[in-house]
Amino acid sequence: MRRSGTIKGRALRAVCGLTLALALAVPAGAAQAAFTDVPAGSWYSQAVEEAVAAGLMSGTSATTFSPDWAVTRGMAVTVLWRLSGAPAPAGEGSFTDVPADTWYTQAAAWAQEQGIASGDGRGAFRPESAITREELAVLLYQYALRTDSDTAEGVLELYRDGNTVSSWAKTAMEHAVGAGLITGSGGTLAPKRAATRAELAVVLERLTTPAMG
Repeated sequence: MRRSGTIKGRALRAVCGLTLALALAVPAGAAQAAFTDVPAGSWYSQAVEEAVAAGLMSGTSATTFSPDWAVTRGMAVTVLWRLSGAPAPAGEGSFTDVPADTWYTQAAAWAQEQGIASGDGRGAFRPESAITREELAVLLYQYALRTDSDTAEGVLELYRDGNTVSSWAKTAMEHAVGAGLITGSGGTLAPKRAATRAELAVVLERLTTPAMG
């Protein structure tokens, strides 16, 4: 089994300046303490705190993060766009269902330009649709392809439902699992289930944490 960790280093370089600047402005623990629905010590509490402090994610209100809410496709590309420094896209993009004045407009156009998001094949992006775990893996893989394309062949066989990953997502899921970005629970990957905001925060934490060893 071949393991890839290159994407972590790339993401770390992209976000370190933003994280440092915001860390000076946000008191330690302030992000977590503000959310009444993020229990202290939960498996995602530190990841939420770090994602909010770095400006990669925000709450659904002043006091809630809604960790169990499904991540939308618009939200997923916006997080990757912010992770890359929120660059201005060269054009407006051609997705037929992305308005010109939404919070995800620039992110969707950037993701399309970079080949990270290609839509549904009919010109639509479906920004408000929930993104599944295997679809998120594809976005992460396309994001990584700009600098590396390593995968961990055979890693899906370690999960009871590894054979249920869609053929178009298999390589991407191998990459995400092999790099430690997406993990299973109880021996399953649940590739068809919608990714949650808590899970996305944890993915970001893993992306921006240098590999040990």
